[in-house]
Amino acid sequence: MRAQERAPDYQLVAAWSAFLIFIGAGAFAVGMAIHNETLAAQRPPHPEQIYYCATGDEMSLFEPCKEMKAERNI
Repeated sequence: MRAQERAPDYQLVAAWSAFLIFIGAGAFAVGMAIHNETLAAQRPPHPEQIYYCATGDEMSLFEPCKEMKAERNI
């Protein structure tokens, strides 16, 4: 007769599974919070200078437009 094998300890397996799921859920929550804060902190992209240069509007922030306009008029 063979020795009987030990029955698996399902309570231990369930406890480790619950612990790992808890750790994973916590990591997911922290990751999503960091992700959302990063998205909220981003600034919208600056519009291209060429758009403002094409409209012909005088804008002090876009000095290259004057140079481009001067080159066009020559």
